[in-house]
Amino acid sequence: MFGIDPVATLSHILAQIQATIMPVFTPPPPQLREVGVASFSSGIGAMKAFIASMRPSGLLREIIDFDSPHIVGMPAELTVTPGAVSSCYTQRSRPNPPPGYRYMAPGSFARLTSFTDPHACIGWMMYYTAMLTSSIG
Repeated sequence: MFGIDPVATLSHILAQIQATIMPVFTPPPPQLREVGVASFSSGIGAMKAFIASMRPSGLLREIIDFDSPHIVGMPAELTVTPGAVSSCYTQRSRPNPPPGYRYMAPGSFARLTSFTDPHACIGWMMYYTAMLTSSIG
């Protein structure tokens, strides 16, 4: 979906949202200044494809990964691209983690929720924290 002209595609989507929200008042079309991207678990593959298509635009400012290192075969590392701040919330520890790599011990959520799967908890409980600490204004 974003392979041919991702900036134009995102701009069109934003314009349609704007037109739906403000059907009477027609402001100028939105201009993309910065883009953040996030994925949960196995969505890392689609996120990496999106990052690759957006990289030439220079608009990527933030990458948030919710527990892709839990997926078998995925490395316990940040997904990075030039110009973007990267973070990863994961239950997979690693020695000497880089800044932005946030280890969530599997028992961290045990008293807070009826969910017993730490993977699911990271996906739905850490989203708010990630938005509060976002580097995009």
